[in-house]
Amino acid sequence: TPSRAPDQDQSEVKWGGLGVILRNRNFILLGLVAMVGIGAFNGLATWLEKILHEMHDIPMTDAGNISAVLILSGLVGCLVIPLISDKVRRRKPFLILASLVGAISVTALIFIRGYTANLLDGILLGFFLISALPIMLTMSAEITGPRYAGVSVGYLQLLGNIAAVVLVSSMEGLRSATGQFVAPLALL
Repeated sequence: TPSRAPDQDQSEVKWGGLGVILRNRNFILLGLVAMVGIGAFNGLATWLEKILHEMHDIPMTDAGNISAVLILSGLVGCLVIPLISDKVRRRKPFLILASLVGAISVTALIFIRGYTANLLDGILLGFFLISALPIMLTMSAEITGPRYAGVSVGYLQLLGNIAAVVLVSSMEGLRSATGQFVAPLALL
């Protein structure tokens, strides 16, 4: 079934849908989660190799391996976590869990040393943080309904990418100002 009726007024589809979803408190909160989550992931993905190299003296090739494992574990998490979420028919606890594990794992990047510890942290971070995206997109469609599913997902992606641009630039600015990555990681 198409999400919009074919005889629907097209001006409502373009602008009315955005107005409807922006009046929904739960969607506004989800938008904030999207900004933080997508922005933080992109900021981290941009700087991870340099962070690991500068803060923990991990060679760039090993730091690249940690980055690759973070993405691979995220792919696994994108299958496992949504399957569990669908089975128990709950979204919010999984989004909260992903946020908490993500925050703890990013904080751990400041303190943990060595390749193996950072590799394990990368696996944990990827598995939970990246798996939050399908949960968030499903929640978006459930909150706004099928009629506004497209515009709501697009809006969340827009917010996340705007935050990513701001966070990546802010991280570089903080690193330049302080000479280290502790403040940028604290920002995340």
